[in-house]
Formats: sequence, C-alpha cells, structure tokens
Amino acid sequence: MFLSWHDCRLDQSCEPDIYPSGLMVVKSRKQSELSVQRNRLVRATSLHWFHWFIIIASLLLTLGAWHLSREQIRQKVGNQFQREADQLVELVKERMALYENALWGAVALYDSSEEVTYHEWKRYANSIRIDRRYPGINGIGVIYRVLDSELDAFLERQRQWQPDFAIYPHLDHGAYLPITFVEPEGINRKAIGLDVCFEENRCTGAMKARDSASAQLTGPITLVQDEKKTPGFLFMTPFYRGKTRPQDLSERREQMMGVISVPFIMSNLMRGCLLYTSDAADECCGVGG
Repeated sequence: MFLSWHDCRLDQSCEPDIYPSGLMVVKSRKQSELSVQRNRLVRATSLHWFHWFIIIASLLLTLGAWHLSREQIRQKVGNQFQREADQLVELVKERMALYENALWGAVALYDSSEEVTYHEWKRYANSIRIDRRYPGINGIGVIYRVLDSELDAFLERQRQWQPDFAIYPHLDHGAYLPITFVEPEGINRKAIGLDVCFEENRCTGAMKARDSASAQLTGPITLVQDEKKTPGFLFMTPFYRGKTRPQDLSERREQMMGVISVPFIMSNLMRGCLLYTSDAADECCGVGG
C-alpha cells in the first residue's frame, strides 16, 4: 500500500534520520581521546612521591647548610671575642703592674723622709707625670691614719697648706682615714678630706692593705669626684712608722701610718689601656718619630 506525502508527514516513522549512528561513534571517540589527553596532562603536571622527596630533601639540605654556616660564624665571632678579651685582660694586668710601681714609689718617698709636706708631695706627684706615664688613673693621693687623740694637731698641721681642709663625714669610731693629699688636685678636689671609712668597700680595701702589707684593690665604688657616677675602684698600698714593713700582724695594725691610693674610673682605665696599646703599636711601626 502506498502512502501519500500528506500521510507520510503525519507518520513520524517516515521522518529521515538526522543524526546517523556513524556520526555518534566519531563524536564518542573524540571525547574519549580528549579525556585521555587531559588525564595525561594532569598526570604529567602532578607531583609524584619522588618529586616531593627531592623538594623536601633540598629544603633540609638548605636548612642544614644555613645552620652550619651560622654556627661557624658564631664560633668564629666567639673565638675572636675571646682572643680580644684575653688580650685586654693581659693588657690590664700589665697596666696595673705599672700603677702598682707608682704606688710603691710613693711609699719609698715616705720611707726615706721624716715627714712629707704638702709641697713635697706635689713635687713628687708632678715628677712622675701621671697624665703621660700612667694614662687611665684619676690621680694619686695619700690617706693618713689619724687617731682621735691626734685629730686636732693633724687638722692644724694640714690647714697650714690647705686652709679649708676638713674631714668629712664625721664618724665617731676612734680613728680616721682622710684623703689628705691628691694630685692632680683640680679634678679631685671633692675627694680631699673624705674619710674613706664612711663606706665599706673603701675601708675594707685599706684594712686589707694594712694587714697584708701589699697592694690591694677595693670592691666597686663610685668616686665622689666623678660627676657621671660611673663604676670605679681604688688601688692602695700601705706605709708604716719605722720605715719598714712589720712582719707581725699586730705590729702592722699598730704602726700603720696610712696608704697611698690611686683612684680609677673604669671607663677611663679602659681608654688608658687602649691608648697604651695604640702608642705601643705606633712605636713598633715607627710612627710619630
């Protein structure tokens, strides 16, 4: 039986195949190939375990090298600091030995004289050229031991040369240790008359020098003449009546006349030591004639 064109339009089964099965197969293959290529690209750009291993190992090696380098630098700096510190310590020891010689030189002045007057002390102190030969010290002075029974005569004697001389602070302990002479006088004027027994470290240093008949350092103090109130100390050597050092402790305590004292401001001492090093280096190199 034949259908008319009009009947064929009504029958959908007569409609021609717009998407043949062959085209669908081709499209499916292309999609599959694109998916395979995409997966390959994803795998190619992704990091596998050995990539992570290389990255982590590189980071660890970098950190290790940085830590080792830092420790080497720290050790090098530490060794250099220790060498310089040791050199400074040795330099300070050398300088303190020179300062001690100046102290014993002043003791020798007292051992060779019946009495050292104000003017004789000034001449001696100026002759040793403190500022040139002993950089770093604030001066050199004499501290007398004055018993209470001797106080009036002592003050009268000192006021012949220093009309305003007075002992301060007033301490009622039977004996005084006033700073009596000091050079250079200008920068140390505030210290003149100071009874060093007003403060424990000063007094202990003087008593140790007396009992040991040797040079002694005080504990840390602040010098009354230091306006900046920085750390300092005193270096003391004793001198005795009879012009010799008593061998017995009781004799030393009884015959002590006083101590020669050198005041130090720590910062000035360090500068003096460094100046001495610079001068020594210049001499070695022939600098400055």
